[in-house]
Amino acid sequence: MRDFEPRWQALAADARRAQTPLPQMPFGFATRVLARAAAAPAETVEDILGSLSLRALLAACVLCAASAAYACADMLDTRLERPAFEQTLAEELSWP
Repeated sequence: MRDFEPRWQALAADARRAQTPLPQMPFGFATRVLARAAAAPAETVEDILGSLSLRALLAACVLCAASAAYACADMLDTRLERPAFEQTLAEELSWP
């Protein structure tokens, strides 16, 4: 382990001295890229709204299914509970 530091420093110095040529773009590459970007059809508002509305519809369906499952889980509960009111409203009112 003692000779690691000198070797590391020598390799780091060699890497700093190395000159790597930058790769050159092919002739006309930027022109081809810009021409392809200009030729691409622009998305219309209808396309954007169509894709977003489909996602919104799917999200609404998932929420409806989850809320229906939650409501049905409560309906299927068969426990007997005490009535919420001890006396009904009809007993409290004085009917003629």
